[in-house]
Amino acid sequence: MKKLIYIFMIAAIVFTSCKKKTNDEQATPVKQQEVEFAVNTLLPSTDRTAGYNIPLCDEELSADYAIILLDSGDPNDPDTLYADVYYIGDQLYTKALMMSPGTYTVVGFLVMDDLTGDGPSADDMIYKAAPLPGSEFFEFAVNTLNLDFTVTEFVKTKILIDVLCFIPDVYDLFGFFWFEITEITVREMCFFGDLCLKSTDDYIGSLYQESGGGLFIDEPAIFRILGIHNGDTMNSGEFYTNVEWLGVGDPLCIRYADYDYETDNYTFELWVYVNVGGNFDYVHLYTWEWTDNFEDTYDIGDDGIAEFVVGNCNYSDTDFQLPPYMNLPQSATMTLGSQVDLGTLGGYWDMTLSNFYPAGTYDIPENVMLQAWCGDENTTIGSGSHQVDVYSTLDPVALFPTGHNLTDLRLQKLNYLFNYYQTAGIDVFAPANSTEAYDIQHSIWGVIHSGDGLAAYQPAGMTVTALGLSNAALQNGAGYSPLPGGNAGVLFFKDEGNGNYVAQLILVVVDP
Repeated sequence: MKKLIYIFMIAAIVFTSCKKKTNDEQATPVKQQEVEFAVNTLLPSTDRTAGYNIPLCDEELSADYAIILLDSGDPNDPDTLYADVYYIGDQLYTKALMMSPGTYTVVGFLVMDDLTGDGPSADDMIYKAAPLPGSEFFEFAVNTLNLDFTVTEFVKTKILIDVLCFIPDVYDLFGFFWFEITEITVREMCFFGDLCLKSTDDYIGSLYQESGGGLFIDEPAIFRILGIHNGDTMNSGEFYTNVEWLGVGDPLCIRYADYDYETDNYTFELWVYVNVGGNFDYVHLYTWEWTDNFEDTYDIGDDGIAEFVVGNCNYSDTDFQLPPYMNLPQSATMTLGSQVDLGTLGGYWDMTLSNFYPAGTYDIPENVMLQAWCGDENTTIGSGSHQVDVYSTLDPVALFPTGHNLTDLRLQKLNYLFNYYQTAGIDVFAPANSTEAYDIQHSIWGVIHSGDGLAAYQPAGMTVTALGLSNAALQNGAGYSPLPGGNAGVLFFKDEGNGNYVAQLILVVVDP
């Protein structure tokens, strides 16, 4: 409330120290010019005011006159101008301000309610005020106080300035003649998350060990958020983060300005603190995108907090159930053996991965021959070594490079397929014969290349078993996430140039 007290202290100074300037006080006639102010009105959020250290105007107040405080050289006695206001249609106007040529600095701007009808007096109430430097909402003001302007002979001067209107409800905001008002809703979004650890040993020495009580499978997530508004980063390009309190006890709350009569597009990137190859760093795991009001796009219940869980260790529903985190290198060297019918391990390819460090710290092994499967029937990749980017079938497609036909929905159905083979008696890691191996490969293509996402694509030689596997995944796999001990895939993208990527994949056991 310190900022609120500061604003009202200015009002007290206006009525106890400041002197109204009249034409009678001018010693010699001066040719005066018209001055107008265009004002943007900032409004507190109507759906979440709790926690705001800002005052709210009484909804029964109205705009009767404006006070403009100008720098006189004495901060305790600023020059004061008064302007009556009136309405025409949907806009609020002031009578023209006549000012002598010269340079001025606006140090205060108030819109008042003349409660007693006797003109400016100490018993009037502040209706709107320009946010003061250092106040809680000053960051939202573009045209701020301590604003310099110059009045020139024969030129009407227009000054832009932002004000804060203290009201509890959204209402039809009026603009005024010298003050063009645009309504801005100041909103606040709060985020809280949990991270499911595959193994607490993987997080020894991390910040999670310092959060109190030791390490647990379910840890309050330490994370940061990069805010982007209409393509520009928020918070001066810095991340919002909860690392100060290690994610324990309180959500991370972010305030943002929503211009009510404009379209505001927001992107919030979620970066979670996790184990990356034996070290601890932030990894981009999810992105929220919305227009204007977060809660018009996402249902987060009545608590006003967007809750998420990375993994499947939660016992109750959450707002955002994110896939388990897989500890993968960003890139690797993929070496494929000669694909002749089937690889020696029973997969479509024999694959070896190398050149990622430190070895033994990721969810995939280095220099160990693996069973691999083809991720794109229509694109050929030869045997030998290839430099590839590494992703998981649990990752959102937005993180992938371009030049492929994968979607989040197809990946969900693919993950369902990886965990459905056992219903057909197939061990996905050790097919009993070439028929089972081709059923695995053909069912993967059946899902990935499905045209409408409901009927399986049928490659040549596809068996009834493989077709049934693909169709089961396509019809039942929407929204699927592997349970602890389940299977997921690792995707390898090779840049073939011109934005085209070749996709190969292997299957691994995950423990979300």
